[in-house]
Order: sequence, then C-alpha cells, then structure tokens
Amino acid sequence: MPIQILKFSSLTLLMVLVIIVGLFFYGFQAEVEAIMPLGGPGAFYDMAGWIWSDNYGWISLNADNCLSGGCISSGIDYSVKIDSNNNITSYGWSENVGWVCFGTTCLGTPPGGGSLTTTMDNLTGKITGWAKVESLGDDGWIKIGRGLDQGPGLGEACYDCQPECEQWTIIMVGEPPEPQEVEPCVLYSDTKFATCNTCFSQTNFDGIDYPEGQDPDPNTPDFVIGGSGNICSSCSNCHKVDGALATSRIVCNTDGGYIGQCSTCEQYGVNQNLTNGQLLGWAWNGNQDISIGAGWLHFNTQAGNSYIVFPWLQTTYGSIYTPDWFRQRASGGGNNATYCIFAKDINTNIKTQSCEELAKGLVKGVLVGFPAKSPSQEIYRNALGKIDVNGLLTKTLSGQTRNKYGQIVNELSDASWTGPTEGILKGKVYYFTGDLEIPSPIVFNNGAGVPGNGIIIVNGDLTINGEITYIAGVPNNLKELASVAWVVKGDVKINPNVTKVAGAFIVLGSGNACQIDSEPNPGYPEYIANKCGVFFSGDSDQALTVAGLIIAKAFDFRRTYADLFQGSERIIYDGRLSTNPSKGLEGFVEGLPVIRDFSY
Repeated sequence: MPIQILKFSSLTLLMVLVIIVGLFFYGFQAEVEAIMPLGGPGAFYDMAGWIWSDNYGWISLNADNCLSGGCISSGIDYSVKIDSNNNITSYGWSENVGWVCFGTTCLGTPPGGGSLTTTMDNLTGKITGWAKVESLGDDGWIKIGRGLDQGPGLGEACYDCQPECEQWTIIMVGEPPEPQEVEPCVLYSDTKFATCNTCFSQTNFDGIDYPEGQDPDPNTPDFVIGGSGNICSSCSNCHKVDGALATSRIVCNTDGGYIGQCSTCEQYGVNQNLTNGQLLGWAWNGNQDISIGAGWLHFNTQAGNSYIVFPWLQTTYGSIYTPDWFRQRASGGGNNATYCIFAKDINTNIKTQSCEELAKGLVKGVLVGFPAKSPSQEIYRNALGKIDVNGLLTKTLSGQTRNKYGQIVNELSDASWTGPTEGILKGKVYYFTGDLEIPSPIVFNNGAGVPGNGIIIVNGDLTINGEITYIAGVPNNLKELASVAWVVKGDVKINPNVTKVAGAFIVLGSGNACQIDSEPNPGYPEYIANKCGVFFSGDSDQALTVAGLIIAKAFDFRRTYADLFQGSERIIYDGRLSTNPSKGLEGFVEGLPVIRDFSY
C-alpha cells in the first residue's frame, strides 16, 4: 500500500543516542569481542570480499559478492568460513582459474610438508596456514603464513589501533577530598593512538613512502594504499596523518617528534583487523619461481577488501545521525542507511545507498541530541520536537478520564500485558505504573470505525518475550491504521528468541546515568541494565527486525547473526508514526525531516 515515510529518521548512542531507523547517535558494534572465540560452539562466520592475485586476478571469497552482476559467478553457493575454534576452511572462486580451497578442505601435501590446518590467533589476529588453486595442482599452493623475522621496525600504514585516553573518570578521595583519575576513560583522542596491532613498513613497492600531509599520484605503479613491505605487530606511540586529498592513515614512526615503533616485523603475512574484521596483508604462492602459481596475493587492496562477515546494523528508509563516531566491525553487502550518515567520523566499513550530499555518505555538522527533560514538567525536547509525557498522563477532561489531548488514559498496575481488546489500540493511552512484561505475541489490528493508534507508557522496564507485529491489510482510512508508540521510563529488554517487534520505541529512562559493564574495546561498550534508557536487543544468533523507530540513551546490540546482506539488528521505518501519529506525539512528528512516498 502507498504510505508516507521519512527521508530521514533518527538513532543515537552512548549517553546521547537516538535511533529512529535512521537518525541515530551511534557507536554500536556487535558484541563479538576480539579476544573471545567467534560465536558459540559449532558457529560459523562467512568471509566475503576479494583477494588480488598478481598472476590470476581477483579471487572471490563469497558467492554473494557477485549478486550485483559485477563478476562471473560459479553458479554455486560458496564462501570461505571461519568456525568457533578459528579454523578457516571451504572454498573461494576465481573466474580465471576456478576453485581455491582453504585449510583442511584442500587435498595433498603443501610445500615442506606439515599440517593444512589454517587458523587465526584470537589475541594477535595472525592467520597461518594454506590455500590452494586446485586447477594448478602442486603449483597452486598459497602460503598464508609468516615470512622471515625482520626484527623491530616502523609502521607507515597501521590498523587495529587503540586511541590514547585524554580524559579519565575523576573521583574525590581522601580528607580533604582531592581529585583522582581512575578508569574508565571518558574521552579518547582522535589523532593519537597508544598501540596498533598491525602495521606495514612501506606504502610503495619501491620502498619510497609518500610524504606526510601529501597524497601520492594514484597512477604511480608502485603506489600501495593498503600498505606493503614488512608486516609488523605490537606497535606503539602512533598518530594519524592526513593527506591533501583527505587520504588519512595511522603511522607508528619517528616523524614529527614521535617515538613510534613496532616491536616485531616479518617479511610478509596476513592478519585480521580485530576492530572490524578486515583481512590485511599478503600471502605467497609458496613457489620460488614467481612466474608459476598465483604469485603474491593482496588481501586489502585499494579496489577491493576481504573481511569476516560479522554482525552489522541495518536501517532502511532513513539516515544515521551521531555527534560522535559510527563504527562497525565488518562491511556488509547491504547498506547501513538508505540515505546519508551525519557523524563526526565513520570507518571504512560503513556504507550508504543514496546520499545526495557526499559520495562517501558522511555529512558533518548536524546537531541532534537525546530529548532533554524540561526542569518543571515531564516534557522532553530535542531538534525533532517534543514529547509531553506529563500532558499524556494527566487526566483533565470528561470526568477525569481523558488527558488534555482528549485521549482516554487507562492506568494499569499489571506487570504483564497481552495487548488491548481485539488487538485495537482505539487512540488510548495505556499507562503501566511499574515494570511491564509482554509474555506472548501481540498483533495490533487496524481500527474499524475507531482509531488504530495508541500510546503505551511504562514507568519502568519493558521486557518483550513475544513478537509484536501489525496485522496485514489496508484500513478504510489512515486514522484506522494500526500505529503504536512505546514510551519507556526504564530500559527495553528483548528476549533473545524474539525476532520481530513493531512500534515507535521512545526509551527515556528513569534519569539514572548509563553505566558500562565492561569495555574490551573502547568503541564497543556493553551496558548494565539500570533503567537509564538502554535498548537491549538480546544475546542471540537470530536477527532482530524492528518495524518502526527507536530513540534511546544507549544501545546494547548483541545479536550475533551474520549475513552479507541482512543486518543482525535491522530497523525498518514503516511510516506509521508520521502517517497516523497519536495525539500528544504530533509535535514530535512535525520535527522529523523530509517526508517521501513509499510503496510496499
């Protein structure tokens, strides 16, 4: 049916997060921790993207790479895989030389003998083992191993870097009280990095690196934007340098008075970037004659990258807004946002479908904050408009049963709710005075001569143990269209077995400060459930789809479902809030940006 949707929506993260299927402050990273095994027992993650062979061209790691029609497909569903024990197996494909096996999937004995087991080290990201171009027989072996030890060195193109802390948490200790810095860090540097896990010693094959502050000529044959030379580990005292054409990189060297260095370097090798899943470096065909076999294989070229498909966030028919960074562990085959990304910075894994402002999809300078509570009344405001919670709850009309907007206010003390009568919200406000559980599935029906919209206000946590959906079908008029808004003065907790929820989730919290439970990586926090206003998606290997929008103070996304074209958490703005908003939310809807028509 034709329905109006927003060109831009919203979403925010870390103490100031808004996600409206597009608009959001976001520092989300799926919680697949770098130092932990990949998934639970028996879990597999696919690899995707491309490897470049000097002699035979591109090697595809996933059949879905070719869905866009940009390459010749094998006609078979394939992908290179990594399991929960970090063993790498299965097949890639080259349109020039056919199947490329990895690890124990291969048959035969590699040069020098030894095991075919190909693994990744959880702590360092180093990958060691073998692959093989099957059509080349013994000339097709590819050593995904380590070259000779080269000792300490400098890093000219560095990855997987941990920023320096610029501001620690301050507590008062002693008598008289004096300030003392303690963990956790509250502000990280944009330009200085304490450590980098992987660096390359050169940025050109000929050993001549391009000067800091300048960009090389991309037509230079020896230009290698991803890094070349030795592969180095355990690098420290690193910093970011920017090129004249916005080509930035992190270096761990002695330029500009820095004392950067890498403790160990090897002649060549392949590492995983533990921050985002990207594969970095070079493999060698294992033959002394460079004219035989696949030659050098590059895993992170300028034209195409290879990576592990980790969970990723997908918002459809909207944009992403954040005053900070938007990071993601790996690049999915789909787009994170239909339109633009408004942020301070994004990493290379973030993609948009059709951003009108910049080809990269990044737009800076947009101020969108979490709705701030007014000092005297429960009215929450931000750039999008206002949410008048006090006005929605206060009964002032028709014998003290309706609020000032004319809606009937049903005050309920129930701790559990299975939905309204006949599944129709009837334009009412349902106010639950404490924590609320949804124990079983709810289907919201369109109205029949009555409004189909309604608001559910929870003075506590909302726990969803059943799927929440809308009825299929077309109402007689838009006022009868089912449309639910959940206003939650606590946290929202989704049961891991739930895969679909619907509605506009406005997670205001109780006023408590959000607390981080643990922080294995500064970019990807986990939160404590303390009613501060966190949206918890649930720890599950199933994807979660939200039909609607979300505004929250913080997001704790823990779904581990990983697919090249579908996000682990997928938020689809269906237009219901702007098409049939409940009274009391109309001022908020008016603040939402451009509306467009969309048919589904």
